[in-house]
Amino acid sequence: MRTLFIETGSTGEGGSFHSLKQLVDSFPEYKSSFFTLYLTEPKVTPEIPKENILISHSNTLQNYSYFLFLRFFPFLKRFIYQIFHYKLYKKIDQIIKENKIECIYCNNQPARDDFIIERYKNRAIKIISHIRTLNTPSYQLNLSDSDLVNYISVSEAVKHHWLEYGIKKIDVIHNFVNAKPVSIKKNASPTFCFVGRLIEGKGVEKLPLIFKIIQKQLPEATFYILGDGELKNDLQRSLDQNGIKNYELFGFINNQLEIMSKCHILIHPTDNEGFGKVLIESMFVKTFPIASNTGGIPEILDNGKYGDLVEQNNIEQFAEKAVLRFKKINETMSMVEKSFKHVSNKYSVSEFKKRISKVLL
Repeated sequence: MRTLFIETGSTGEGGSFHSLKQLVDSFPEYKSSFFTLYLTEPKVTPEIPKENILISHSNTLQNYSYFLFLRFFPFLKRFIYQIFHYKLYKKIDQIIKENKIECIYCNNQPARDDFIIERYKNRAIKIISHIRTLNTPSYQLNLSDSDLVNYISVSEAVKHHWLEYGIKKIDVIHNFVNAKPVSIKKNASPTFCFVGRLIEGKGVEKLPLIFKIIQKQLPEATFYILGDGELKNDLQRSLDQNGIKNYELFGFINNQLEIMSKCHILIHPTDNEGFGKVLIESMFVKTFPIASNTGGIPEILDNGKYGDLVEQNNIEQFAEKAVLRFKKINETMSMVEKSFKHVSNKYSVSEFKKRISKVLL
């Protein structure tokens, strides 16, 4: 099926961008029939023909005004959509016509994608909305007329969150790990890592305090931080102020799994998470995850069977569990072996393709 994937995210590098690349790349046999449209410059793109990767830049001030109008005048949303997205609609119409598009695949979440869904859902074209976040709309959103749209969510938590907005049916299709086996060789010293964007909501500000407690009990500990974002400088300053000695800021890197595989424990103190793809990646490289008990995380870790769940914002508990897991390293490694088998089966690319094919192809 000739499909246009539309990514409305504004960062160019968030989880939805990476997940879109993974999704499209998992179907190499259809790469000439897949097209992507981004509303900002993407830092990661799928391996499809360059001419199939399209960009329509959006204006930050215009986006702010757009959501402000929707917030105060939700009953005028169709009019607001038309005013703010007139040029984009013309571009999408042109892409559909020139490339004989049969399906539009919205890749972010309904609050950002509704202007696309609203315009094209009554046409002779298939509409899929892949809901990836728990972010609450900043305006009144009613999706009760959703029969013509195929809604997918990344977890049960995301599904139940968005059902409250009137959607009648949402299928859950989890994210997956699409990587070749990694050679696992843990560092000699206790090594803890954080993987994610360094932005608000990811728990970045808690890391120095967690690391400080761990370092006090395990002076030889090393801390890896894989990711980048607007809080990078603040984080580095706080790490130094808290006396964290052995840490390394990697930024965004291509060999993320290779670096993760050297670590013993993943620290994931997020404020909220629809899925937590880094958790299945940590299990894949046999790094024990310790994460906030929020959003879709309990589902991914099977309520603590495949990793430790910590009360949200409980810095002391994060540190205590991390230290305990390293001190009982043999028991911990036994658990990660079970986690590896679990993630290799449940979150494999073959399992994902089997489920997504029923909706997409």
